[in-house]
Amino acid sequence: MRALAAISLVMLAGCFGERPAMFSAGTSWTFPLVDPLADTELIVPVYVGHRGPFLFALDPARPSRIDRVVVAESGGGPDLTIRDVRIGDLAVSALFCRTIAPHALDAAGRRVVGTIGREVFGDDVVFGFDRARGIAWVSTRSAFHRPDQARVVAFEPWQRVRVDIDGKTRDMVVDLGAVANSLQPALWPGGTSWTAREVHVADFEQPDVAFEPSVVPVRASRSDGTLGLGFFRLVNVSIDAGKKRMYLVPRTSERDVRGERLARWGAAIASCKSAGCAQLELVGRMLHVKPETPERAVELVVRARGRDGVLPDLEINLARGVAPFEVKLDERYADAELEVIDASPFPRTCVDGPACVVAMDAGR
Repeated sequence: MRALAAISLVMLAGCFGERPAMFSAGTSWTFPLVDPLADTELIVPVYVGHRGPFLFALDPARPSRIDRVVVAESGGGPDLTIRDVRIGDLAVSALFCRTIAPHALDAAGRRVVGTIGREVFGDDVVFGFDRARGIAWVSTRSAFHRPDQARVVAFEPWQRVRVDIDGKTRDMVVDLGAVANSLQPALWPGGTSWTAREVHVADFEQPDVAFEPSVVPVRASRSDGTLGLGFFRLVNVSIDAGKKRMYLVPRTSERDVRGERLARWGAAIASCKSAGCAQLELVGRMLHVKPETPERAVELVVRARGRDGVLPDLEINLARGVAPFEVKLDERYADAELEVIDASPFPRTCVDGPACVVAMDAGR
């Protein structure tokens, strides 16, 4: 009876939203996101023991995974429990990961070595993200409060939701570990791409939603398709898997929280005199870039305003040790006003050297 009572108390503690046993002390924890303003996965720096930082993607509905190369370097086996995992201000004492093929998660010039999955973002916590502020977070259920003006979306097991796509009801799965939205091939209207005019989930409406054909069979997916991060690009998301509720709040203005976004890295970025740790000067079409602290690698996202309005953002990636340089931009940027709107210590790897400047209409 005593053993049964102890088990009951543990179950009740979970119901009341206590922190998972493997978590460090506290009731809420925050992770800085890498390049949050881009339409990419939610990527965070992670330390494992005394090693890191490594880049991991957040994938709350799937098991955690780790690149086989990283496992081999640490002397681990096929599947393993990694210990002393630190994500932002959250310390996880032990995390079981499945191993995956080398470089399977690398994306657009970034070495992504794993995913943080449902072992961390389980039914006993609430997970959310705010791209404008550049953060993701997790909290105990008891510490979570429904955001003001939140639209509530109820979902079924496996995070399935009923979705109206151009007047037709579909059974979809919310997939916050992917960017793209997908539909099963049997429902695909044809062509290589398709954009729905209107998509409704409960009372949340999103116009002009792009879909791609699903590569997961209906039987395996248990759905007609998926709604990825791209569908939620205009909102902050909180998801309580235990209560089967998702809360959507309109995304904050990027300009209003620029200071918070830049400050998420602490002294690594905030201690620099120049925003983003580099001085920028645009003379005509010639952009002059002078790293303030060459010993640091940095990525800058720069908003440009020309004579005809806002231009595609510029992404400036600087490896460690890069010297001052100049680059000629295309004529749209001649004498434009520049403002650093984001920065991080995790630049992409440039193809042709230690530094590169890319206009975002060329893709990130």
